Amino acid sequence: MKIGVVGAGPAGLAAIRHSLEFGCEVVAFEQNESIGGTWIYTDNIETNKYGLEEHSSMYQGLMTNLPKEAMSYPDFPYPPSDKSYLTSPEVLEYFSYFANHFDLVKHIKFQSHVVRISPLLNNQFEFIVRDLQTEKNVKHVFDAVLVCAGFSVPMVPTFPDSDKFKGEIIHSHLYRSPKKYENKIILIIGGGPSGVDIAFAVSKTAKKVFWSHHMDETWGRKVKLEVPSNLSEKVDVAKFTESGAIFQDGTVEEFAVVIFATGYDYKFPFISIDCGLSCYKKYIQPLYKHCISINRPNLAIIGVPYFALAMPLFDLQIRFCLTFMTGKKQLPSREEMLKDTEKDMKERWTRLKPHKGHALGMDKHEAYYAEIARTAGIEPLKPVLGKMFNRSFTQFTSDFNNFRKEVYEVVDDENFSVS
Repeated sequence: MKIGVVGAGPAGLAAIRHSLEFGCEVVAFEQNESIGGTWIYTDNIETNKYGLEEHSSMYQGLMTNLPKEAMSYPDFPYPPSDKSYLTSPEVLEYFSYFANHFDLVKHIKFQSHVVRISPLLNNQFEFIVRDLQTEKNVKHVFDAVLVCAGFSVPMVPTFPDSDKFKGEIIHSHLYRSPKKYENKIILIIGGGPSGVDIAFAVSKTAKKVFWSHHMDETWGRKVKLEVPSNLSEKVDVAKFTESGAIFQDGTVEEFAVVIFATGYDYKFPFISIDCGLSCYKKYIQPLYKHCISINRPNLAIIGVPYFALAMPLFDLQIRFCLTFMTGKKQLPSREEMLKDTEKDMKERWTRLKPHKGHALGMDKHEAYYAEIARTAGIEPLKPVLGKMFNRSFTQFTSDFNNFRKEVYEVVDDENFSVS
């Protein structure tokens, strides 16, 4: 079987490794010049040197929100060190270590932009790939597809009179460094991980930072923060003015720049409509177990669920998909997969907002890992991984200013220690 992989970031690398271990021929296409995907820092913000959309959202000073002990591939730990929370260059170094260990790079075509993936009548897939160096399109045919890149469209909410604001408005996707905002007055909107990081980073250089968020709602619990003296927390914006905004509590503030740290939507412009997938309000359907296309079961999208253990999730989903794609186990019928998905989503819509159909989080991520491992009959993730995720998540919300000082150590498959 010949597998086509889109992307050579953390999910793409795991896809190459496991495709080979399942006895498949595999080719991965990566539009960058090196591995790492969104973990690659670049000063480019909108387009790269080939005029293509820049996928990286990496910014200077970024540190992981999870300890390295919980964000490695399940059987390939990070090298020992005296800290658990890493910088982006340290994470990239780990990916290089992983790729070299399993000799993965020779299976990657770099500077290759996937233009289109279309189904063929014999259940194969045709890739049209643009060689960015020669500027020529090349066709490839694969038996199965693992999409490991492509979903990074900034979401920018609409506010009354935002078009009247005469200052600068950007999404955090375009943010790179706090230096640009020296001595300026800034409004940051959003209370997710990037919103918190950027608010604190920008406050070190800006004259004043207003931060509009509802973190308690975003994280589902009371969040304890000790904010700098020049950072003021605000409620939601009611409407913009030419020089600032009026907030829902009636207060009025003026500022020069707005940074929306408001997350991302899914986007797969290279997947033909004939593949039978659609996306609306951050929900991709129809996907069996949030990864396998029910209409084209030899096509899967890896890494859609979020608020989860990224690298372990990628590894597990890929092994899950390849188990069925290679015929080691038979998928349920289309009707059974649709029924299973409908049941899952009915439960989700009762407790989640409309745009969080693929969210996991502390209350659901461990059950999801166990379910897809059980369904495919593959080795599950070690329970200690989920426990470390939950501990780190709790510390993030209860002691944000200090949680990255903790050092984790795995004791066994069930237990860990913290110092």
